[in-house]
Amino acid sequence: MKKGLLLILAIVLGYAQCMAQDSEAESNWYISAQYSMSFPVGEFHDIYKDPDFKGFWLEGGYLFDDFVSVGLTAAFHQFSKGNLEVRETSIVVDDFNTLLIPILVKGNIQQVFGKFKPYLGIGGGGAFSKASKDVLSYGVSESTRFTFAFMGELGLNFQLVDGVDLNVAGKYEYYDVKVIENRLNYFSANIGIRAKL
Repeated sequence: MKKGLLLILAIVLGYAQCMAQDSEAESNWYISAQYSMSFPVGEFHDIYKDPDFKGFWLEGGYLFDDFVSVGLTAAFHQFSKGNLEVRETSIVVDDFNTLLIPILVKGNIQQVFGKFKPYLGIGGGGAFSKASKDVLSYGVSESTRFTFAFMGELGLNFQLVDGVDLNVAGKYEYYDVKVIENRLNYFSANIGIRAKL
């Protein structure tokens, strides 16, 4: 996972530098890649307390000016753990695995202070989810569905070179998916690169 993320970041950075050298006019299109660390909250935290480090985001969009952008963003998240116990139902899960692939339309509003560009983003769309669990006394069960997804984001872009920013962001993510008996929602800490094409 970490090697794959580094490869994606290297491709984004290298491509942006090549485009900047080949084009005299600055493009309003951008792409970004982020590594994501997730921290369950709410109902999900009742059964899954540990942070998860298996996630990344990819985003492409258009900057209308220095303050507003709209784009399409997608991610990969995987939560897996053994020996979970749901206190409310006394269910013991021997093996638990949930794969999430959200695809969201997202808008950002940002301010520019020299090289620093703080922003607020909101996204909505859907997510493909595939969950499997091995419940003691009940056996293995699997479910696959496409469901509603929502994300709120607060972040900062810091200009490294012309057209390339270091990106750090905190996100709240909510998915209308039941994990055992609990809705899936969490905060995530993200770091990556944003580059103009």
